[in-house]
Amino acid sequence: MNKFTPFLRYINKTDFMPNNDFTMAYDCRMLYILEGNGILNTEFCNFELKPDTFAYYPSGIKYFPLSNECSKLKFITVNFDFNDIHEDITETLAPVPCNEFSPIKEFPSYHSINNELFYKPFTIENAVFLKNNLLRLYDNFQIDSNFSKEISSTILKLCILEILKFNTHKVSNKLVEDIKSYIIKNCNTINTNADIAKHFKYHEYYLNSLFKSHNDTTIHKFIIDTRLKKAEEELSYSDLSISEVAANCGFVNADHFSRLFKEKKGISPNTFRKNTKNI
Repeated sequence: MNKFTPFLRYINKTDFMPNNDFTMAYDCRMLYILEGNGILNTEFCNFELKPDTFAYYPSGIKYFPLSNECSKLKFITVNFDFNDIHEDITETLAPVPCNEFSPIKEFPSYHSINNELFYKPFTIENAVFLKNNLLRLYDNFQIDSNFSKEISSTILKLCILEILKFNTHKVSNKLVEDIKSYIIKNCNTINTNADIAKHFKYHEYYLNSLFKSHNDTTIHKFIIDTRLKKAEEELSYSDLSISEVAANCGFVNADHFSRLFKEKKGISPNTFRKNTKNI
């Protein structure tokens, strides 16, 4: 990620909705919903707005926030750049109708952060981790002091970094869940962690460390546990031999399977099968 120095152009707590149709902004925008419900319509998709939802949309995209008639939106609105190239332009840049938008006037500052997350609109539900800093940003904006601009930039940068941290954790969660699904589906053919790393195009040590941090177990142990669970099902509901069950579930041989099964369950596969059949 490139170094960046955000510039806060405007922030307010409001319920004012100036637009009745799609518009486009020359700088980047954030919304934090304090009360009410509504929809953020964009050219990409529509996002539900409700209390503690955070919304971001970059410059140069078509958008249209709409408040619910029965539950009016109250929100924090933020106009900003990811860099300070245009900090000399301090006046609020009002959005304009799409047919009046001039691309040469746009500040596509999101390129300076070099992270594709900020290239398109997105929302975060239950974004309470951002609320205090956004309120601090609002309070600081009201103060005219020698350092208010620098403080606003620092708080805004902290908000952006918190968003990146949240998104990284979210992506990591999805990757771990994808790994688990892949193992469950292919436990009989996976031989090593390297097989999984090759499939997901990550280094095997990184994947194992990530997996362990989310599940308190290693990928190898999860593979074994998944195989043993599948073996329990086959022992309970099929008449396959112990060797066939072992082969179907990805174990090296029947002896290897029997040893691991007894370590896990405290009884042999044959005893487990007999007990199951007698239930």
